[in-house]
Amino acid sequence: MGMMEDLRMADTMALLDRAVAALRTQGRRQRAYWEYYEGDQPLLYVTESVRNYFRSRARSQLRFVENWVSVVVASVLERIHLQALHHTNPKVDAVLQRLLAEGDVVGLSYDVHEQALATGEAYLIVWPSLTDMQQRMPRPFFQVPGSVVALVDNEDATRMVAAAKWWKDSEGFVRLTLYTPEALYRYRSRARAAGSDSGEDITDARAFAPYGTETAPAVEANPTGRLPVVRFQTHKAAATPEYLKAAPAQDMLNKTLADQMVTGEWGAFPQRYIVTNADLSQLESKPAGLWEIPAGVEGVEPTKVGQFDPADLSNYTKVIEHFVAAIAAISRVPSYYLRAGGETPSGEALRLMDSVLVHRAKARMAAFAPAWKQVARLMLAFEGVQADLADLQVEFADPAVTFPDKVADARAKNRQAGMPLTSILREEGKPEAFIRQVQDDLLEERQEASLEAGLAQLLAGRAE
Repeated sequence: MGMMEDLRMADTMALLDRAVAALRTQGRRQRAYWEYYEGDQPLLYVTESVRNYFRSRARSQLRFVENWVSVVVASVLERIHLQALHHTNPKVDAVLQRLLAEGDVVGLSYDVHEQALATGEAYLIVWPSLTDMQQRMPRPFFQVPGSVVALVDNEDATRMVAAAKWWKDSEGFVRLTLYTPEALYRYRSRARAAGSDSGEDITDARAFAPYGTETAPAVEANPTGRLPVVRFQTHKAAATPEYLKAAPAQDMLNKTLADQMVTGEWGAFPQRYIVTNADLSQLESKPAGLWEIPAGVEGVEPTKVGQFDPADLSNYTKVIEHFVAAIAAISRVPSYYLRAGGETPSGEALRLMDSVLVHRAKARMAAFAPAWKQVARLMLAFEGVQADLADLQVEFADPAVTFPDKVADARAKNRQAGMPLTSILREEGKPEAFIRQVQDDLLEERQEASLEAGLAQLLAGRAE
């Protein structure tokens, strides 16, 4: 038994080593992706003299940013709406709906999808928590970017074997929790963290020691036997933000914007000059002021007064528009998302331009659906209900732009061709709950019509 415990401890320490290394690298990269998406973008290609100029004028942070990559993310994000999660068994589904409502899973989905699109991945930790009624109920916990990493199988990069989370507590220590299917292992740094971010000065696992409290022991058994951390990914190969390919164009756009602002600082207004030997120390520039400049004396260069033309800032605007168009083309976002002016596209043109965006949104929905099934399965497992992923259904809203007249016309033609109404509604992407309600309404209508027909026949017989 002692040997087994030693082996288990060695495996745990190996996972802890991997966790610290991953949190330092993957976690830092994820935070950088999120900050870039939020608009905290490093200003590249700017000379040090320009930086010093603005620092000397109490502008310590030189930031000229037009954050177009956020529009790239938003164009896909606003097409992805989680509508429902269901289980095929009505009794199990009733339990699931109660858990989903308590955990506000549908409301939480927007933040999860946003983070996954902006950084390439997002995490939910499913674990019981106390409700207002002091009952322990499983719920998903949203995690900030960079605080959680997945530890994958060395031979199968798509399979998570463990996960880790770290954060700085109120006392300044770094706390780390290692999640496995068997248990949760909690640690705390031996010394207070010097930096402002979690673990930025921690280099290896030896900086941590097991740590527990009365409510959160150092080792806590996992009753489900499943890893309680779910990862949402846009791509299986690597964490790839939606905007990554367009980031170089965004950097060049920011550089051009900085040039425009610097030019505006120095040359956007007319600048006047005076060539004279006279004393100009008393001249003052003010509205309605009058300058009296003596003429040059005989034998020297005469006094000259002139004006330099202001810089034409529209030259920069044209270059910025070029990079905006480049961002749209590289990221495959319809131009009307990033174009401020121009004509509004017609309905048919809108559908054609949206086809690529709709295809991408559907691809992201297909990538997120298995993760949402895992969330539902974990929540049920904590309630003692075992569920297969095949029995769980994820419903997203249709990402395509719909036109009611087109939908109604297509629906009528399909009905004329003999296609059942329920099949038509499923093809349109309607939720199963909506389809069931339509079926119930149709059944009720038939029953009412049958009752009315029978009543009419009865009244007609009496009249005869």
